Amino acid sequence: MLGGNGREVTYLGHIISAEGVRTDPDKISAVRHKTCPTDVHQLRSYLGLCTYYRKFVKNFSIIARPLHKLTEAKQKFIWTDEYDNAFNKLKDALTSAPVLAYPEIGKQFILDTDAGHECIGAVLSQEIDGQDRCHRLFQVEKKFGMVDPVVHQVTTPSTSESDPWSDKSVRKVQLADPEIKPIIEFKESTGGKPSWQDIASFHPTTKRYWALWDSLHLRNGVLYRKWESDDGKAFRWQLILPKTRVLTVLKELHGSPTGGHFGVTKTLQKVRKRFYWNNVRNEVEKWCRTCDPCAADKGPGKRIKGRLQLYNVGATFERIAFDILGPLPRSSDGNNNILVVMDYYTKWPEAYPIPDQEAPTVAEILVQNWISRYGVPLQLQSDQGRNLDSAVCRRLCEIFGIDKTHTTALHPQSDDMTTGYSPSQMLFGRNLRLPADLLFSRPTDAPLAPEEYVENLRTRMEEVHHLARDKIGMTSEKMKTRYDARATGQNFHEIDQVWLWNPKRRKGLSPKLQTN
Repeated sequence: MLGGNGREVTYLGHIISAEGVRTDPDKISAVRHKTCPTDVHQLRSYLGLCTYYRKFVKNFSIIARPLHKLTEAKQKFIWTDEYDNAFNKLKDALTSAPVLAYPEIGKQFILDTDAGHECIGAVLSQEIDGQDRCHRLFQVEKKFGMVDPVVHQVTTPSTSESDPWSDKSVRKVQLADPEIKPIIEFKESTGGKPSWQDIASFHPTTKRYWALWDSLHLRNGVLYRKWESDDGKAFRWQLILPKTRVLTVLKELHGSPTGGHFGVTKTLQKVRKRFYWNNVRNEVEKWCRTCDPCAADKGPGKRIKGRLQLYNVGATFERIAFDILGPLPRSSDGNNNILVVMDYYTKWPEAYPIPDQEAPTVAEILVQNWISRYGVPLQLQSDQGRNLDSAVCRRLCEIFGIDKTHTTALHPQSDDMTTGYSPSQMLFGRNLRLPADLLFSRPTDAPLAPEEYVENLRTRMEEVHHLARDKIGMTSEKMKTRYDARATGQNFHEIDQVWLWNPKRRKGLSPKLQTN
């Protein structure tokens, strides 16, 4: 509705005039005569009206916070002095609301931000008629929980131009750069190239720009470098980029949707078509090499092999390993998996059919078929499968005092135990009799007295174990020597951050379009 003087209009509860925007007195009169609410529905209705005009109220979120808290679920509606005080403060603020002036595009804006333990907010304002005028109050975030509000706080006010890449804005940033400012001042004052004595005390970057003096030009007060091809037929203007803008440019030309996360060469080409700064190649290369999305998508460029770590056991059933083979075709007994258990020292294996790969099944078989016959091992090794490292298996190890270990992630080869020794000879002190021995009628040893047999068996097993330990040690050292000759080595510390190579391929999608 057009006002009586023809210079203002009423629109959606606001009066818009040449001076600015203010609240409609007819709407605010409802707030002025509002009595204290008697239930949560009346309070929500009142807060809805106040929130509609919140940009006219300074510190609205702080004032209205107690009232909003009263509308929360499971909150009993009991009107106290705290709520009455907040209610009256909102009423007074709305009935005396200021006029919000219009922003003047092209002038400097002021962004004030602050944070506390209860809220965080920001105000965009502008200096009009010698004083700061509020433009609008941005959204205030409430109830941060355990998040430290200091993380969200900007401690110093900052200024921003309407167009950060306008000539005026870029010139201002260039003059704020101590390495570019002397070149601009020399260009504007003398026009001629200063002597070495004049620039000898400046930063090395300034001296680099001084060496490019003839190719540097001022255009609308902004410093550019004129690049020309070798034949002189092509040229382009490269903006001399201040350090404060380098990060923004690299993010846009490499990491944005139009940047495409290209490699060093293509990213450098895009940068040099538009900008120039000292040491541009090294900074572009470092940015591309340390880009997290690029590293995650491309995977490890060079596989680093660490030095081989030896772990030799020296006693029977000291350390055992187990794994599951399956699923296989289901048998008549309902089993379709095989649990394989092997002793690290003697290399004695045993296999047990199981109906599933669930942790309780695995734990039951280990106790009934291995631990009950051979005793409790000191260590139990498996890969990192969830069924082999579940709460049930961890509880089993806790009860029996077993140290649970794992193979290296994504490297089950570290669980290999092939040595070439006879497991039966290591465990029983003799080789197993095979059907071939019966077929070819091999002569049997002469019977011995029990005491003599036990003594011979003890001596024979001591010799076998002694030779086995020597053999294992020699083989391990040779293996380590050969492996370490190809190992590059990488020393990691406990607090180091590393990439985890965890390739996951989805069916129906090209590997080139998948990410890790």
